[in-house]
Parts: sequence; C-alpha cells; structure tokens
Amino acid sequence: MLEDDAPSLEAEDEPAPEAEEPSVETESDEESEPLDEETLSQVNKIKGLISDGHADIAWQLVRTLNNPRIYEGLLEDCPVNDDGWVSVPEYLSENVDLFIKLQTNLPEAAQMPPELTQLTKLSLPHTPYMIDVSPLKELTQLRYLKIVNDRKSLEISQAVNGAAARSNPDQ
Repeated sequence: MLEDDAPSLEAEDEPAPEAEEPSVETESDEESEPLDEETLSQVNKIKGLISDGHADIAWQLVRTLNNPRIYEGLLEDCPVNDDGWVSVPEYLSENVDLFIKLQTNLPEAAQMPPELTQLTKLSLPHTPYMIDVSPLKELTQLRYLKIVNDRKSLEISQAVNGAAARSNPDQ
C-alpha cells in the first residue's frame, strides 16, 4: 500500500494558481482618493476660519501645512461648467483673493481636474471684497475672465494681438 501513502504528484505537475493581482485602475485627473480624516479635519478648520472672517489666518495655515491634499479639499467644490468655465466655490465667494492665491500656489502634486490646474476660463462673482485684481496676473494661463453680478456680466478675453472686453447686460 505504498501507493496510498505516497503524496500525490498531480498537484505539482499543474501550474500553481496565480494570485489575483489587484486591479490597477488609472486614476483620472478628476478623481482622487478621499481625504484622510486628519486632512479633512484641517480642510474643515480652514473653511471655518474663512467663514468666520479670518481668510488671512486661513491662508497662513494652508501655507504652513504645505499639503497638496489640503488644496484638493479646498478646491474640490469649484463649479466647472460644460464649457470649462471655473467658478469660485460658494464658501470663497467673499474671498476671491484667497481663491486666486490657492490657484496660483497650487502644488504640482495636487490631483485636480485639468480645468483647475490649467485655468484658462474663470468666472468671478462681482463683489465689493475684490478690490485688488493684480493677483490675476499670476494666473498666466488665464485666457477668459468673466465678472458676473445679478444683472450683467463682463467678459474679458485675451486674444493673440491684445485683449478684448465684452459686456453682456442680459446675463
């Protein structure tokens, strides 16, 4: 009865089943992993500072933490329409200058949609809080700027040979 006691060799002759490789899906530019709890907490703290009227302190905190994921969390709510126009998130509507600082200092490591990393079309709310427009010069890829209020909009586009402006009272 040696045959019964001998280990079966059949299993060794067959190739071992391959371990399933985890599926590797290429993450699109528009989707990133959810923020971890600590980063989400920091983003919420920064948004709280902004809503409490402390945009300068919020900006200092963003710079101090120096975390691309914080930029992702702060800019994830940026509305982008079908034509690629980026608008300021609601929580930054009274702090357009902070939005521009976030855009102009966006770390390369931040996983953002291309409309935000290569900002070419920007729609800003007309607000009395935006007095200094000089930070817009830092948005070097910006080609179209629309400033909108309740009754009309002003659209400014940069052409090859200069700048053109168009006022749209019906928009």
